[in-house]
Amino acid sequence: MSIENIEKFISEFAKSLTDETFVKMTLGNYKGADAHLQKILVRLIETKKGTRLFFLYRQDTRDTAKNYDFADGVKIVSELLGVDFFGGHLFTVKNDFQLDVGKKGKSRLNIAKPTFKEKPALEHNREKQIQISADSFYLKALGITTDHGEIRDKQQDKWRQINKFVETLGNLYDKSDLRNREKLNIVDMGSGKGYLTFAAYDYFRNIRSLDVKITGVDTKSELVGLCNDIAKASEFENLQFVHGSIGDYELKTLTF
Repeated sequence: MSIENIEKFISEFAKSLTDETFVKMTLGNYKGADAHLQKILVRLIETKKGTRLFFLYRQDTRDTAKNYDFADGVKIVSELLGVDFFGGHLFTVKNDFQLDVGKKGKSRLNIAKPTFKEKPALEHNREKQIQISADSFYLKALGITTDHGEIRDKQQDKWRQINKFVETLGNLYDKSDLRNREKLNIVDMGSGKGYLTFAAYDYFRNIRSLDVKITGVDTKSELVGLCNDIAKASEFENLQFVHGSIGDYELKTLTF
């Protein structure tokens, strides 16, 4: 197999991480053993341990998410390209790189002008305001915003719903007997894809600076798995999702 173009693609990926020009990457044309895996989407995430690579494994039944440091991320990509994945699209602010590996091992690497002129913002906006920051990582992972923190056209209603929800939640908290508590335990029954659950955690933890623990409960195990992956990648340590129904779930005192 001709590996020169594959090595060049991986080299450009590693270089873009070093010189801070990386925007995002997609691995596609999957021919591995996993019957459900379709492609891998890679982007950056800012964590307490520094900037890391967020891998979203797109499957036909559910998505899974993991984050890695740069060295491990590059190693994983080098092990997958030409073995399980036979296509890759790397976006940097300098150039776009598209790799195609043919059936007989021949490969082609096209280099084009950059699609993105600026890198997506990674930092959370922690100003004391009601509105959730559009740059929040979980909003990008859930498909509400683009890599640049812009609200997607089809998600404008959902974005307004999220901010109205946390505004209402905050007002209810301020008017309740809980308003003087610094610790909160919240259970979200029927959390679904977790839009409002993530927003509630973000609001109380990062905007109101409260010590909060939130549990989302849903009957769809694939959504529970996806939300837990995103919560872990976001380093939302006290946000978890569990599989269960409203009727069967046993409410109990949660401990930190």
